[in-house]
Amino acid sequence: RNAAPEAGGLDESGEAREGAVLLQSVRKAQAGDDRAFEALVGEFTPLVRRVAFQILGDLELAEDVVQDTFLKVHLRLG
Repeated sequence: RNAAPEAGGLDESGEAREGAVLLQSVRKAQAGDDRAFEALVGEFTPLVRRVAFQILGDLELAEDVVQDTFLKVHLRLG
């Protein structure tokens, strides 16, 4: 189906492709691919930082949350 692009600029098929690429990166990271994990960190760091800052109101604490979050993700993926 040819849907109009969503606010983020992706239509449903683009979102599906993006989701498939994300899932592939997660699976590679689970298999020990450090570059795939680094790509996930790069992709999600701005979001995690923004949410943490909105909640905490302190950039230094937000950075700590980012580090803690990705440390936990790394440990759980492995």
